[in-house]
Amino acid sequence: MSDILGAIAGTAVYEKVRIEVQNSRYKITGEYQASEVTYNIPHGCLQIERMDVELEQDSVLILNAPDETFIWIDRIEDNVNITRENPI
Repeated sequence: MSDILGAIAGTAVYEKVRIEVQNSRYKITGEYQASEVTYNIPHGCLQIERMDVELEQDSVLILNAPDETFIWIDRIEDNVNITRENPI
């Protein structure tokens, strides 16, 4: 398990999530009310709605929550899962 995954605890909620490929890691930036939190995780550890994600080098994926909903980021074992449903 990576140190970054070990540091991710609990669940966080965002209005917008940006995923960028940076060499062997994904840079995930969550935005909520003008605040940002950034996660850096290894490839092979990212899931969206519990589906494994693989992005090509130099790719960027932006997820925007529909009005009055949120995007949740949650750690599940050795993976980071991004979902529209409250994982709790």
